[in-house]
Amino acid sequence: MCSFHPVCITVAERFFGGFRERFNGRLACEPRHETWFSDAAEALLVSHQVARVAADPPVVSQAALPGGWQRLLYIRLHGSPKIYYSAYSPEAIRTTAQRLRDVAEQLEDRWCIFDNTALGEATGQALDLLQRLREGL
Repeated sequence: MCSFHPVCITVAERFFGGFRERFNGRLACEPRHETWFSDAAEALLVSHQVARVAADPPVVSQAALPGGWQRLLYIRLHGSPKIYYSAYSPEAIRTTAQRLRDVAEQLEDRWCIFDNTALGEATGQALDLLQRLREGL
């Protein structure tokens, strides 16, 4: 695994610091480079209360798991196996609903975004997830 380069830390620190001076709400980051899964990057995200997105499909294996600030869970479902195109199975949606329910007591917020929009799957799947969450399915 690559380490977070000192110059990158400086730039990211300046960015998140400036962002936090202007905005105190929930913030999540979906990094797409392996260096963002280092201890230094994790510490940077935590220090600025930035959650790291749990993405599917993950660009690196660690991207499947949430990271950074642990009071927000943000799951971003891009479609798998074909990014932006593939629909998720009913079992995958059920599993995601359970994952969101399991952490409800420990977190301030839980977000799930479907980005499998190319064939119009996202809206229906998001509504299915919402129904499962409401009904406890």
